[in-house]
Amino acid sequence: NYRRRIVMATSQEFQNYYADLLILQYKTQPKARATIKALIKELYGSGSLLALVNGYGIDTAVGKQLDVIGKYIGLNRQVKVNIGTSNTNILTDEQYRLLLKLKLVQNTNFSNTAQIRSALYQLFPNEIRLFDNRTMVYEYQLSTLFNDLVNVIIAEELLPLPMGVGYNINVVPDLLELFGYYGY
Repeated sequence: NYRRRIVMATSQEFQNYYADLLILQYKTQPKARATIKALIKELYGSGSLLALVNGYGIDTAVGKQLDVIGKYIGLNRQVKVNIGTSNTNILTDEQYRLLLKLKLVQNTNFSNTAQIRSALYQLFPNEIRLFDNRTMVYEYQLSTLFNDLVNVIIAEELLPLPMGVGYNINVVPDLLELFGYYGY
């Protein structure tokens, strides 16, 4: 699954996990382990630890938090508007979140169409459809959710593609209505 799931761990599990991260010379020292466990117990009890983890989820992050995620994924909030120009645009949080998810799929380096299609479907179940007509050109159909971002997607090369495969993009008003009975 491409969405990160946070499993609710107990305070004791968090304490042991972080105490086990101590470097070798401190790992067996009771006072060092007790100090780490006390800190984690306090963070867990106040909810700060889970708030920190959830604050950097791609679906929950905002503003600077999204910028940090973008840094690790490899996509800036300031993007090219068109190919071959130096014009840039700064994305809103919602736009940036969509493009970060698209970049995540691209970064995964899938080797076949079925894997790419499955990853896209998990993140964008009713917004993106991929068709492979076996002509070395993918057909991407995007919902109107991406209307304002099509040029950015092209300029930043965000569509996942196997090596040597081209693509066409069509924006379709309502993919769910169009393909709801198709069995995609």
